[in-house]
Amino acid sequence: MKALLSALVLALAGVAGAAPRPAAPLEPWARTFSGTPDTVLFLGINGELLRAPFHFATAETLWRPAALERLSRLVMAPDGRRAAWISRSGDRDLTSLWLLEADGVRCAARFGSLVPSDYGTVRYESGAPTRSDPVIGGARLVEASPMSRRGAVNVLAWRDDGALLFGFDRGLAMIAPDSLLPTIISSAIVSSLRVLEPAAVYLAEAIRIGDAAAPDPQAGGSFARDPSGIEKRGVVEQDPAGRAVGKDTPGDVPRSGGASSSTSRRPEEGRYLMYPTGPLLHTYAAGDLDPRDLWAASASTVWWANGRQLRAIRAYDPTPLALGQDATPIAWLVYDPSRNALLRTRGREVVQRPEESDTEQVLWTAHAPIEEVLVSRGSTTCLFVTGDSLIAWSPSSETRVTAARGGIKPIAFVECADGTRLLAGERSGRRLFVIEAIGALREIPVPIKKWSALDLAPGGRQVLVFDPGWRVPESVQVLDPATESWTAVENPGVAGWEPLTPIR
Repeated sequence: MKALLSALVLALAGVAGAAPRPAAPLEPWARTFSGTPDTVLFLGINGELLRAPFHFATAETLWRPAALERLSRLVMAPDGRRAAWISRSGDRDLTSLWLLEADGVRCAARFGSLVPSDYGTVRYESGAPTRSDPVIGGARLVEASPMSRRGAVNVLAWRDDGALLFGFDRGLAMIAPDSLLPTIISSAIVSSLRVLEPAAVYLAEAIRIGDAAAPDPQAGGSFARDPSGIEKRGVVEQDPAGRAVGKDTPGDVPRSGGASSSTSRRPEEGRYLMYPTGPLLHTYAAGDLDPRDLWAASASTVWWANGRQLRAIRAYDPTPLALGQDATPIAWLVYDPSRNALLRTRGREVVQRPEESDTEQVLWTAHAPIEEVLVSRGSTTCLFVTGDSLIAWSPSSETRVTAARGGIKPIAFVECADGTRLLAGERSGRRLFVIEAIGALREIPVPIKKWSALDLAPGGRQVLVFDPGWRVPESVQVLDPATESWTAVENPGVAGWEPLTPIR
């Protein structure tokens, strides 16, 4: 009997103390994405930048931050062949601007960082690339965290013609497509900049406007001094030691409401439209145009939705135009060059408005007002969400696929290369659905409980599903839409990527 009791006690103890079943081994990234040779620019977990095929079987380190330095912002040129990024050690240390070009990586300039609090304005940005970046062509695997916020802002934007714009503590500068050297184009102190292309207009959130904004050269917050100790303004160059020197250039011509005003007027914080004209930037009040508004543009017009109102400006006239007011908020705007028209939602309707006309034509009508529109990166297909329906439609197609919403709260939408449409949504927990061509929703079980992000791999043949947190995920789940099979994949040490077009 004692022997039996001892065996029973040992068996129970073994069950209570049993280790959990080991997780399935993670597949190597290179094996899972072996069929994806597309070249990308990977962001490494330590801030380095690597050029590699997406399968990551081989990689070339293009740039690595120095001690205490960190990569703050990365943007790709519109042609996908060049990249620009800025790095700094601390908020008030010099910022370095780097370029990836045909002949390799070079430091294009070093300049004083812009810290809005120095001007009495509170503004913070993440000190590293995250999913909150204003422009992402590929993916980021981390979210911005409160601990990553920094006092220096990162103003960096490409124009369609290949010119690069950047902000610093003395104004705005530009590297022209045919130049190696940056030139100061404005003395406006700008905390954010959006290029509203194809219209030749910039939308800036400015702390100060005009020459009156220029900090005292002796304050120590400007360009690094040249060897003679004399600080100059204008063309941002680098001497052999990598320090910035320069020449004088023209300043701003501040304006308001279409009428000229003196450059000595008291500068004001606010949003401004900037029109490049030769070496000058003509500056106008932006009215109620906000960087967070929905907007669309052609070469001659910029439209935006301010709640229920549709407004516009012309590339040749900054006077805001009131184009109408709807009964419900406008949920979507896009300019379609093939139609030479603005497409937008109007209550239950999707309408087109020819650029030179005030007449709107109804393209199709939903059963209920359109509440929001989800856009798939790399695709023209959008998902229109009403109170009871989900409608997949592309401006290039006359076909719509409608499914019952069924109480789902949409989170993300992607369209894969084979046409598979995936919807992530909340309904008694996080769920993933296929929107079938017949208009039905079919759930695909996800092998992990906590997730919120859908990102397409280059080529659109696989989908990465993961939970973006403040740290880079150690693994991701990869869905093959063709077979609806999942693979748990080990992260090789990347925090994101951007597609990179090889230079022939």
